[in-house]
Amino acid sequence: MFSLARRAVSQSALRSALTRPSQIVAPVSAACQLEARRGYRHWWRVLPEDFELNTESMPKDVKSLMASNPESLGFIDSYWYWRIRAESTIMDPESLPKKSYQQLCRDMGLTIVNEAAEHILGIIELYEYLKSSPFIGP
Repeated sequence: MFSLARRAVSQSALRSALTRPSQIVAPVSAACQLEARRGYRHWWRVLPEDFELNTESMPKDVKSLMASNPESLGFIDSYWYWRIRAESTIMDPESLPKKSYQQLCRDMGLTIVNEAAEHILGIIELYEYLKSSPFIGP
C-alpha cells in the first residue's frame, strides 16, 4: 500500500514539474559565509631570488671581470661584477667597521649617499635596535 501511494505521489510530482516552468532555487548558505572575506593575499610574495640570474650566466674568468672597469661592462657582466663585489664585502667582517656608509653603498652597488642620508640611515639603525631591545621604563 505504501509503495502504491509513493508511486502515485512521485508520478504526480513528475507531471506537475513537467507542466510548470522551472524555477531556479538559490542554495541556502549560512550567515557566516555571507560575511566571509579573504583576509590574506592569495599570490606568492616576491623574493630577491626571483630577480637573480642563473649561475650558468656567470663568466668563466672572474679575476679579469673584477679587474675591469664597471662602467664599461654589459648587463650580465655588470650584474655579476656588482653581485660578487657585494657578497665579498659582506663576507669580510674585519673590513666592515672600517668602511663608511658611502663605501659600503658603493661596494654593494647601491646609490652613493650624502651626509644627510647617512644621518637618516643611522637613525633607522638606532630605531631598529631600540625596537628589538626591551624597554625599561622609569
